[in-house]
Parts: sequence; structure tokens; C-alpha cells
Amino acid sequence: MTERTSSDLLLRHLGLLAAWSVVWVVAIFALVGWIPLAGALPLSLYQLYAAASVLGWIAGNLYLLRKRSIPLAALQRRMLSLYLLGPPSALFLVRGMAPRQDQLEAPLVPLFAFLVYLVFFAVPLSFGRVPPRRPGARPDRMG
Repeated sequence: MTERTSSDLLLRHLGLLAAWSVVWVVAIFALVGWIPLAGALPLSLYQLYAAASVLGWIAGNLYLLRKRSIPLAALQRRMLSLYLLGPPSALFLVRGMAPRQDQLEAPLVPLFAFLVYLVFFAVPLSFGRVPPRRPGARPDRMG
């Protein structure tokens, strides 16, 4: 029964893995210059970092939600790598669409956007370790 459950869970995430892989390939092709995307989306740094924070927060919460349904630790690590390394591909792709001059003036921006993503990805994970509340327990009152 465990083998069937693990294969079902992997098949559910196969589409997600394929989508993020395609975005990574397009982002790398744009970086190398095989796909001319420079200048297609003049996004400011503030907007890029805001997108990184939102994407990290959503990916962290989605991973926590999915982690509860994954019985095996090995599968949890695979899903963690999928949710941790998949969504930043969109950030690298969006940065590759910035004007070429902006990319040359600030070459470390994708790295910083990835770090912002990691911080916001880690926040839900740090709260996810809180033990669940017992049924019938009263919430703490601040007073």
C-alpha cells in the first residue's frame, strides 16, 4: 500500500515538475542568448523582490500542505526540492526579460531575489513545526 501511495504522489507532482523544468530551460536559454527576451518586461527591482517574497510564501505554504499527505520522509525531501527549486525559475525568467542594460548594471539581482524567496519559503516551514492544538483546548488569551 505504501508503494502505491508513493507512486500516486509522485504522479501528482509530475506535471508540476515538468512545468518548472520548462521554465528553467527557457530561463537558461534566455541567459545564454538563444531566446531574445531582454527588454520584453521592464520590471523594477522592487517589483521583482515583491514577486520573490509572494512566490516564496506561497510555495512554502503549499509544501506544508502537501507534506502532511506524504507518508515517507524520502518523498518529503523530493517534494521539498521540487517546491524549493522550482518556483525560482520564474524569477530568473522574469529577470532575463529586463532590459539588457539593467541586467548588466546589477548582475547579482537574480541571486538576491532567490535569497528573498528562500527567506519567505522558510517562514511557513518554521511555523509548521508547531504541534497541533488539542481538541477542546481554549486559545491563549493575551491580557
